[in-house]
Amino acid sequence: MRASVAVLAVVTVLTGATIAARVPLAAHEPLWLDETVSARIISEPTVGSAIRAVRRTESSPPGWHVLNLAIRYATGLSMEHLRYLSILFSIVLTALVVAYGLSLGLPLWGAALAGSLVALGTNFVAHGSELRPYALLTLLSVVFALVLQRAVDEPTRRRLGVLAAVVAVGALTHYFFLYNVGVGTLWVFVGAQRRDRVRVLAAIAAGVVPLVPWLPSFAYQYRHDLYAYTGPFEARTVVYSFARIVGVLPEHGALFALARLAIAFLVLFGAVTLLRKGRDDATLVAAMAVVPVVLTAILWELGPRIFNERNLLVSGPFAALAIAAAVVAMPRSAAAVVSLALLAALGVSLWRFEADDGRASYNGIAQALVNQGWQPNDVVAQFGPAPLGLIRPVGWYLPGRPTLVHSSRPGCAPQLFVVSYDSTNGPAWLREHQAGIVSRREFPAYDHTPRGPRTEPAIVVAVVRERAGLARDLVRHGARLYTATRC
Repeated sequence: MRASVAVLAVVTVLTGATIAARVPLAAHEPLWLDETVSARIISEPTVGSAIRAVRRTESSPPGWHVLNLAIRYATGLSMEHLRYLSILFSIVLTALVVAYGLSLGLPLWGAALAGSLVALGTNFVAHGSELRPYALLTLLSVVFALVLQRAVDEPTRRRLGVLAAVVAVGALTHYFFLYNVGVGTLWVFVGAQRRDRVRVLAAIAAGVVPLVPWLPSFAYQYRHDLYAYTGPFEARTVVYSFARIVGVLPEHGALFALARLAIAFLVLFGAVTLLRKGRDDATLVAAMAVVPVVLTAILWELGPRIFNERNLLVSGPFAALAIAAAVVAMPRSAAAVVSLALLAALGVSLWRFEADDGRASYNGIAQALVNQGWQPNDVVAQFGPAPLGLIRPVGWYLPGRPTLVHSSRPGCAPQLFVVSYDSTNGPAWLREHQAGIVSRREFPAYDHTPRGPRTEPAIVVAVVRERAGLARDLVRHGARLYTATRC
């Protein structure tokens, strides 16, 4: 990009917005469930033990975790500070998307619109400020498309080497990167006037080779369904997915449903607009925006429950470029109205996400347990949905960072702790046993997703005077028992 002053100004503003939207989350939010899984892997003493932990506890390849482990070993950074790597990747992504838009022939305001969606879309923000591989995955998706185009235009040894390296890093970062590889390979096959197809395809194949030794571990992860938390196939979810991938209009209701349909229409209309340009680079962007979503939806219908907007961030930047292309193709007055509507929706969604959504205070809950006298052999009885979403992050913040494991027996110590994270069984049981509660703390409750809306009632942390049969009574009422040690 031969940058003019105006381009540099746009990139500066948007990268500043990228930082401003993410730093408060990285600096102040406790690690959530998936982040604590990453943190435990990165805390492993050796690369070999970290890779084995990835195989056991993750649904991704080990590359990103090994990178963080090496950085942590070299710098001594805390897990919270390692989150800033995701912010760095997000900054580069925003600048690249603006440059990509300009290279496609979009005017500066159109490229800025695409950059704004990537900088401020709540899905990009949420996963661009956490200890997870999604920010790197999203950046590598764009980098792969760019280096693939350059290798096809002029397949020099250097460009082919860079292409192979990017494929290798991406394939070892996340399995969904292989969607980009597949789309890019198809693009090389069917595109017109390709020079030295065989050399380009050989470079792509060489980049995939480092993943081959990991395939038995991939099979292990697949058999154990570590990824399978999405419900049964739902066509409406697929149609609405582009709004969620970009991260606008998360609210429910008929009006917002129409708006999410409008986002899907803009992506598809933009993809058609790009295809009609008759340019190879525009065709690649259109395919990257749509094909991974369609293929994932087909797989979801066939069985594997892998349809999730954070996985589909591989399409996110390209969907943002397609939306910008659609708006640019409109008459000037319509383009102005749609642009303002998009920016307004983006601003409202981000404001709501920053102001209203949140994350349970896992560190605060852990501190409350410690203050109430928790010991590793004490029982923690937890009421509520998705128990691991609360128990595992709380365990990370307890002294010694133990893994709280499910147990059908009470612990060795005569103390029993109750954590109520639901609106039915937990509150009812606590009311019934009010006389036995020694102390009680409350914390705001949020949906257990990476960052979700406030829920009611509050999370209650209570220590209950132990008596015979109390643990069994908790289990009968729907609680699960956890201890840090078995005895």
